[in-house]
Amino acid sequence: MAGTIVSEKAQFIQHHLPGLDAGEYAIEVQHQFAADDDEQQIPGGVDLTDPLLYKFAISGPQFSLDPTLIHTVFPPKEALGEFSNVLPHVVLSNQTLPWIRKPITEDGHTTLNTGSFPDGAKTKNYDLDIPSWLAVLILTEADLEHSTALQQTTVQNFFSNGNDVFISPVFGQNPNNQPPWVLPSANCQALKLPLDLFSKLAPSLADLFMMANVRKVEMSRKPAQAGSDVDELGTYSMVLGNRIPVSGQRHLAVLVSLENMGNYLPDHNGNPATMPAGATYALLPVLYSWHFTSQGDSYQFEHLLECLNDRAPNGVPVVPGPLPQARLRLYPPDGSTGPEPIEQGFVPLKHTTRNNVTTASWYRGPLAPFAFDANAGAALKVFQTQDGAKSPAIFDADALLRLDPTNGLFDLSYASAWQLGRLIALQDKNFSIQLYQWKRSQASAAIVNMEEELIQETFPEILANSSSADDSTQKMLLEGTLGELIKRTERFKR
Repeated sequence: MAGTIVSEKAQFIQHHLPGLDAGEYAIEVQHQFAADDDEQQIPGGVDLTDPLLYKFAISGPQFSLDPTLIHTVFPPKEALGEFSNVLPHVVLSNQTLPWIRKPITEDGHTTLNTGSFPDGAKTKNYDLDIPSWLAVLILTEADLEHSTALQQTTVQNFFSNGNDVFISPVFGQNPNNQPPWVLPSANCQALKLPLDLFSKLAPSLADLFMMANVRKVEMSRKPAQAGSDVDELGTYSMVLGNRIPVSGQRHLAVLVSLENMGNYLPDHNGNPATMPAGATYALLPVLYSWHFTSQGDSYQFEHLLECLNDRAPNGVPVVPGPLPQARLRLYPPDGSTGPEPIEQGFVPLKHTTRNNVTTASWYRGPLAPFAFDANAGAALKVFQTQDGAKSPAIFDADALLRLDPTNGLFDLSYASAWQLGRLIALQDKNFSIQLYQWKRSQASAAIVNMEEELIQETFPEILANSSSADDSTQKMLLEGTLGELIKRTERFKR
């Protein structure tokens, strides 16, 4: 409705602390019995039962992260746009994840601080900020030239790696004296940075107090998957980066662990911390990573379309300024021999077939993120028209269904395009009337031709036998001829 004001609320909360941090715990229980007065002494004095020791553990991500906990990232993965005025961030579906661990070691300040303020005659307490153990680091192309960047490794290498001296969340600890879910042989991803680059990129401890928060947002107007249950109020935790992207460069954003790394972080003025003697690099667990490109104000949507698939109207795309060539498509996954359907722009959709069978099929729109074979339709059957031209023999959408042999799913893209084009054409009143009249004239002409052919085939026989055949025989021949005529022309009258 015109003039309607949409009122939506978002709440920002400094943190959502877990009941207990991730780690191992022990509870010792012991009963003690004593008399209330001296006249009823328990023989032997105080009676103590044998102590009972209960051990339990709180598990939580440490060296890797379940991808389903990543609700979204910004800038989006492989995005191309103007991001030089934003702080990249990760939105997590787990509300307490940024605070289940601490960036400060156990001998430091890890307890919850509280402040207070007067409220009339009473004094109210409130929680002070708590630093996050997670951080989003932003690396430019120049940074990647001076680092090993992302690498596959094992959990064991965060504890020790030969004779190397380095800093990591668990360097020097005993890998065999860890909670049962920490497997030294497990594979994970790491970010290896020279110490000077680490000090340049890493936030200060003071920054970590402000780089994570909780956000509550109304979900009524948010896009949601069909059939999914969505709460009216969504609660998410958010981890912010501390570096603004550089215009005109491709960036690598990584969500890393800074657990126990507080002593190695730069101070609030950016001065490097004192590192262990002999340390040469920092090895950080990478929980999530993605790429994006910040292109500045010079790129417009018109230019992106002109550069689609490296093409332009004049054949040579002109890139404004010193910026890299625009790419309005997805990047292939690292190490892949060919793009998977999702990377090609396909999405799986619910598909009900003509025989009422429900399945899933692939679909993509006309703007494909990869080049497709221009001769993909060569396998279609063709027929020759009266003027000698060849035309694809496509009489319904099913003729354009394609089966993906790798996963057994149909590709509905071309079939949907054919059906959509047909429906759009029929929406044109002039076209639909002319098409209807043309089909009527073609059907009438076909019926006349069939009648003439049938008469030529059967009536000479009837006339030749008219002098010798009786009336019943002639009647049977005529009825058979008319029945055959009706049978041949019936499909043109539907």
